[in-house]
Amino acid sequence: MDIEVRNLHKKYNQFHAVRGVNFRIAKGRLVGFLGPSGGGKTSILRMLAGLEQPASGEIYLGGVLANSIPVQRRRIGFVFQHYALFKHMTIYDNIAYGLMVQKKSKEEIRLRVNELLKLVGLEGSERKYPHQLSGGQKQRVAFARALAPNPELLLLDEPFAAIDAKIRKELRSWLRDLINELGVTSIFVTHDQDEAIEVADEILVIHQGRLEQQGTPYDVYREPSSAFVARFIGESTQLAEPVQWAAFPELRQFQAGGNWKEGVSAFLRPEAVEVRKSDTEQLPSAGIGGVVKHIHFRGDAWCLEIDAGGTRIIAYSQQGSSDFKVDEVVNVLIRRITVFTPEGSAVLGNQSLEDPMPVFI
Repeated sequence: MDIEVRNLHKKYNQFHAVRGVNFRIAKGRLVGFLGPSGGGKTSILRMLAGLEQPASGEIYLGGVLANSIPVQRRRIGFVFQHYALFKHMTIYDNIAYGLMVQKKSKEEIRLRVNELLKLVGLEGSERKYPHQLSGGQKQRVAFARALAPNPELLLLDEPFAAIDAKIRKELRSWLRDLINELGVTSIFVTHDQDEAIEVADEILVIHQGRLEQQGTPYDVYREPSSAFVARFIGESTQLAEPVQWAAFPELRQFQAGGNWKEGVSAFLRPEAVEVRKSDTEQLPSAGIGGVVKHIHFRGDAWCLEIDAGGTRIIAYSQQGSSDFKVDEVVNVLIRRITVFTPEGSAVLGNQSLEDPMPVFI
């Protein structure tokens, strides 16, 4: 099922939860609604499901205007954050519930439930009750129950939030493979950027009721369309005060009187920063001096916080490369800076580098 939303608005009393949202989702895509809590993600999801009515705007499901179509006729499966399994029912009956509501025959129900138990890896658990399962197993049952009536759209409201970190990571990969196998259009809500980047075909970044950006995880990370997206996706250093770096003369056009012009903000990605020992080549025009202030271990890399003339910069140093120490004087090579203005954005390259290395920013 393909989806189109046009100028969607939603209010709760005086609170404007969703403000003029427009987007399209192609059939079979796995899409993440990403943003901070209270931003409008779940409100949009519930309007797609028919559990909430928009104040204004249009929702098209499979090319059909769905605003007035009741929940039970939208061909939608819904997976809730806290499983919402029927505690007094067996796993078999939980999965079969939607099919019984549709008045399917006992044989049809048996075949479909067994098919889904195998699909979610829970064969042999059909006679158990929810309290006998782990959190990850309960969520698999919730997925199976939502898939039982063969929905054309699967909606998941923070489906992994109630599960511990290790199981959550395993379920991410499992969900990705499951949706690829079934080919059903799926939307999941999350405020976890790692989850969205790892699982989704596309990400819709939603903030304060507005759609900030829609795109692939790669595009949203590499080319954020707003200062909010640059701050929220990945790790960035926002340049709080203007800098006078010789390698970035274009920065001057965004400054006035020693401050950024109104509405201007500038960001560095750690991947665009290279840290070198102070006894290496100085790169006098392309590099700047700095002092290591903090070092954080990240498993496969070290995260360095560096004071570069009063500007705090975050950089990564891979394990096996030169070891750095707190208070060590270093050389810092910045390859790119992204600037946002009220008119748009610009990526500024280090003009002192004749052949800069490609950096994803």
